[in-house]
Amino acid sequence: MEAQARVDKWIEHYRSSPENIATITERATPWLAWITQQVSERGLPGEVALIPFVESSFDPGAQATAALPAYGSLCRAQVMHWGWYATVTTMVALM
Repeated sequence: MEAQARVDKWIEHYRSSPENIATITERATPWLAWITQQVSERGLPGEVALIPFVESSFDPGAQATAALPAYGSLCRAQVMHWGWYATVTTMVALM
């Protein structure tokens, strides 16, 4: 599947499930302001604070499957360069 088709699929997924957005937003509440502050202090783009939304739905217990590695698993070296890892649990531990 081409990249735009995958993006369109996920856009439709989130549009068709507003209850999912509400659940993720609820989970993000304890973390998002702090993560956003940390991202800002490091001079990173604000969108970086939303990586846990896409990667794990702000579920600290989320794990990638073998078939679909999480974003943080793919880019760990890059995000570690900035001083944090892309899951909620490790973002808190490393910041």
